[in-house]
Amino acid sequence: MILAFDSATKYCSVALYCEGEILEQTDPAPHGHASQLMPMIDDILSRADSTISQVEAIVVSLGPGSFTGIRIGISTALGLASALDIPVYGVSSLRARSFLDHSTVCPLIDARRDRVYAACYGQFELEETNLPFEDLLAHIKHHEVIFTGEEVDEFGHRAGVAVIENDHYAKGAIQAYLAGDFTENIEPRYLRLTQAEAEVRGLASP
Repeated sequence: MILAFDSATKYCSVALYCEGEILEQTDPAPHGHASQLMPMIDDILSRADSTISQVEAIVVSLGPGSFTGIRIGISTALGLASALDIPVYGVSSLRARSFLDHSTVCPLIDARRDRVYAACYGQFELEETNLPFEDLLAHIKHHEVIFTGEEVDEFGHRAGVAVIENDHYAKGAIQAYLAGDFTENIEPRYLRLTQAEAEVRGLASP
């Protein structure tokens, strides 16, 4: 039994993989992930008539996305893995959003200030990056892609690109793990400086 969760954005997503089946729950986290993640884990285990002691491995999204959400997900994964003496694996939050039936999928996460975290998977590939949205358009202008993620309609409209809303984040994390697209190096993938790091280096905006 594999437990997966994604807290890289303003949604909290939890999934459980058991005997070839995936149970999943994704909800908004208006009050933050810290108070919501463990109750959602308990709930999905209850739905599967299982207990946390039956979990054999944990898969967690490493980012990019919300710095706070990423840290909460990773610390929860490491804490549970230590208590249960089981392995923990990390996957990209962009990769977790890419499992759709299309030739090229471009998952997006809003990085603010008209920048996006983005990657492309399929016939055209773009490595995970943080870039201005206009620069992304230059990369994809000769390729047929679809945007996916949460609240990406505006980006799709501006680019004239089809959009598929996709909130199966934890399910996608399990799919990435099953596809072998994971790491045992459980470190955040921020793709940019944290606010504290930017201030230390004198790069923070006023």
